[in-house]
Amino acid sequence: MDKTKTKLDKNGLIAQARKLEISSDNLTIAESSKRSLKACDKEESIRLWNKYQTKNKPLQLREQLIKRYAYVVNWVIGRFPNLGTADFDREDLLGYGTIGLIEAIDRYNPQAKCSFETFAITRVRGEILDFLRSRDFLSRSGRTRVKRYNEAIAQLEIDLGRVPTESEIKASLDIDTEDLRIIQKESHALIFSLD
Repeated sequence: MDKTKTKLDKNGLIAQARKLEISSDNLTIAESSKRSLKACDKEESIRLWNKYQTKNKPLQLREQLIKRYAYVVNWVIGRFPNLGTADFDREDLLGYGTIGLIEAIDRYNPQAKCSFETFAITRVRGEILDFLRSRDFLSRSGRTRVKRYNEAIAQLEIDLGRVPTESEIKASLDIDTEDLRIIQKESHALIFSLD
């Protein structure tokens, strides 16, 4: 897919999310209304999806679907670790999650054998992870090195009953002093798991 088109599409989705004024407060309301869904609501959802799957997808129906399933974004964000010390806030995650929801609505096939919520969770989570990865200065290999380093220290502390020395850490990881310094610098950065 053309990167320019993707960027324009994302900008359009961001504008639509802002227009809908989706915020944490709206999601809390959507979450409480979700709990009270009944069988007739399932029929209403089927009706909306059938109307939305026409060739010219009506924007009004799209907005209704976004509002109906906004609780999915809140649910996904609630499953992420505490990000209180990060340089972004929950509203940023909410915005990117809403973009994922809009993309899920546009790509969902109601004839598929999975529910929309299941389909949307993957898209919303993926969009949020893309945002978080774009803000992460560590590469995957750097993150893996830090994880190995932390696991080695924890295991050595258990085995030795004390904090290990640098030479014990180097021997455990089979690395030299320069590599240890690089890993220590990387480990002092703010790191949280994306899994």
